[in-house]
Amino acid sequence: MVVIKKSLPGGVPFQTGGGTARLVSPDYVVWAGTPDKFEAGTPAIINIIAFAQALKLSGKNGSDVFKSYDLTNLSVIDILYRDEFENLSGAECI
Repeated sequence: MVVIKKSLPGGVPFQTGGGTARLVSPDYVVWAGTPDKFEAGTPAIINIIAFAQALKLSGKNGSDVFKSYDLTNLSVIDILYRDEFENLSGAECI
């Protein structure tokens, strides 16, 4: 949906957050489609990355893989980003 700026009501927007607008300019707003239009805030990106890593580990090592890990001394960086792909760059990643 596209809205001309002068058609919008004055004041603070009643609905904001990551995903509510696809494009904003000084003269118009292009609102996102549903359900993103009603998204109140930024999605849980870290949770999504951690879940993807967990699925990858489970697929590679079986569902009991997390029972043998001692995660108490690992940093968030170690948990999320240390894997067999960490030294790849550019075309190697593809």
